[in-house]
Amino acid sequence: MATAEEYRAAESLEEYLGDPLNPDNTFSFKNSMELDEAEKYPEESCRLLHQWGVSLYYVPVEYGGRLKSFEEMFFITRVLSRRDLTAAIAMGQVYLGAIDVWIDGSTAQRRVVADLIKSGKQLAFALTEKAHGSDGLASDCQAVKVENGYLLSGEKWLINNGTRAAALTVFARTSPRQSQGEFSVFLVRKTILDDSSYSHMRKIRTHGIRGADISGIRFHEALMPGDALIGSKGGGLETALKGLMITRTLCAGFSLGALETALRLTIRFCLERKLYGGVAYDIPHVRSVLINSFLDLLACECLAMSVTRGIHSATGQLSVCAAVVKYLVPTVAEEAIRNLAVILGARYYLREEFAWGIFQKVLRDSAVVSLFDGNTVINLNVISGQLRSLANSRTEALLDNRAEIENSLKSVFSLEESLPGFDPGKLRLSNQGRNDVIQGLEKSLKAIGDWGSESGVDQQTIETIKVYVSMLIAEINSLHARILNYSDGSEGVAAQSLAMTEFSKRYCLLHAAAACVHMWVYSRNKWMMTDFFSTGGWLLLWLKKTVFPSPDENSLPANFSDKAAQEMLRQYNGDLLFSTLRFQLAKAGASADLQQKR
Repeated sequence: MATAEEYRAAESLEEYLGDPLNPDNTFSFKNSMELDEAEKYPEESCRLLHQWGVSLYYVPVEYGGRLKSFEEMFFITRVLSRRDLTAAIAMGQVYLGAIDVWIDGSTAQRRVVADLIKSGKQLAFALTEKAHGSDGLASDCQAVKVENGYLLSGEKWLINNGTRAAALTVFARTSPRQSQGEFSVFLVRKTILDDSSYSHMRKIRTHGIRGADISGIRFHEALMPGDALIGSKGGGLETALKGLMITRTLCAGFSLGALETALRLTIRFCLERKLYGGVAYDIPHVRSVLINSFLDLLACECLAMSVTRGIHSATGQLSVCAAVVKYLVPTVAEEAIRNLAVILGARYYLREEFAWGIFQKVLRDSAVVSLFDGNTVINLNVISGQLRSLANSRTEALLDNRAEIENSLKSVFSLEESLPGFDPGKLRLSNQGRNDVIQGLEKSLKAIGDWGSESGVDQQTIETIKVYVSMLIAEINSLHARILNYSDGSEGVAAQSLAMTEFSKRYCLLHAAAACVHMWVYSRNKWMMTDFFSTGGWLLLWLKKTVFPSPDENSLPANFSDKAAQEMLRQYNGDLLFSTLRFQLAKAGASADLQQKR
């Protein structure tokens, strides 16, 4: 599987859609804002995406689609999200509605879903209920077994594509409400239900993604055939949780697309805004906020790429890694966008004055990503529940699985490495103490120490990075010791404590830092990476800013920030994606290629 091909597909889509600042393009900021103001669904935008073939990337190749790489899907999502999160999320919900079928469905179910998606139909996942929110185990929606299938009754709420979807994956109780609880998932096709057996709830007005079809559905003893059951009866919770691991990871594309646009617009404003005899960009604080947002984007990209690749090659460790990326990337992106809003000043708050008011839409829209596929609290709880086993296994895992960890790191972080096909049978609800990203950090430190002048990296930078990676290892060991001292064996209670939540937040940050180190070590000399990424200065700047922010220790040369600023402007002026990769965006003013054939 050639990584270059995966990036090329996203670049092709980017060219097809054209410059979002060109108001004549259907997928322009101007049109997105007009739809948002009217709270209208982006019909034409989604039609263009289906025409290009985006829907095919939600269908595995063996069922007539183009889905072979989650890394590819991640970049396609970023390209869409930098233009309009409403449309990007609406398209993403199609995959969310299909994932349980791809994981645990029958061949017949997979063919049905593939045909629906390829024909441009919408899908949705019906999980939450108004009375219970994120507490899925309190679900009241119930499917009762009868002679000729199941009778589905109850209400599902806050479903994206809920009304428009031709089919839904429905999470329902398949045991009496008074029992311990047994849950299953069903593929519910509206076309085979009696019209009187279900009813749509009204569209719910939201703060962001205003045009999205976020609604609900009520079932009134809707008769489903027996083959609507996905997987085994009672296995729905495990299937749903495994599916959410995949979609949580892909949510990073929404957040990074939003941050891309927020940063690009703010740079544009700062370069044009005349203040105090110069431009706003000349103000040191302004420039610092821009650089920090740029560095956050690069670091979050490294984390997200590692986890999307890990879906293929470290599948059994996804329960923790997916929770890490789902907590950290939306959190960091939202904070960066808020910081950029401060720099933009009044222009961010206006609904039409600057770039048709798209910044305030980006700010509103991006805030919803933290709520998707398990909110921030849920993802931190997933990590908290495994922290003790992760801390306990670190040294043992490193000693017992050294060769396996080295192979895993190379597969995940060397971007020219071919990835194996995704095997859903390898998904696990627990990492069982393994996290190769954390446990393999000594391996990357040793590799850095072995480099000579042939590495192409400045020797002073190498020595400084060795210091920072050593500090990172010490910080990880310290955190693990605090976790073990605190937990005292009461994992069920300890996992829900405030202290464990704070440990989880720190663990996420350290995991991200380790991912950045590995990405630099394994891919710094790959052809698709930027020269700036290869130098390693960005890594030191981000570690210093985010992980070790003490102002009095380990100061870095001033020219590091200057080089980061130069790279940020190079990518901005060249219409390049803010990225560690060489990725061309549509040229400024470019018209959409609506005649392009796929």
